[in-house]
Amino acid sequence: MPVLAAPAYLAASRLPRLAPILVTAADYGPPFGCAGGLAQAVRPGRIGDAAAVALASSPCRVTFSAIGVQPKSASCMKYDTRSHQLLFNWVLAKSPTGAGGVTVPVTYPGVDTTTAKSQAVTITK
Repeated sequence: MPVLAAPAYLAASRLPRLAPILVTAADYGPPFGCAGGLAQAVRPGRIGDAAAVALASSPCRVTFSAIGVQPKSASCMKYDTRSHQLLFNWVLAKSPTGAGGVTVPVTYPGVDTTTAKSQAVTITK
């Protein structure tokens, strides 16, 4: 099953205040039932474009949300086939500035499994 292989990337620009959130989805094999109860990567590598597009298509299974000084309710991410990454352009206001956090959960069709990655962020001027 695909999992998020890297935390969300935050790079706030000055004009417009746009923070592109980029996430890579990877396939690490079976998430459960590993010997000795230890998680074990079986087939590391990015998932294919078709699988990633399916996760980002309706119904959206990959969302972006933010908490803190500039909260953002859960919104669907898009998949960029050129960069092979999921993308959400978070538009930031000039203020307030301060601490927050971003979360990108992935839900999977046909199972009750959710994978999520979160990262603390600081919004500056």
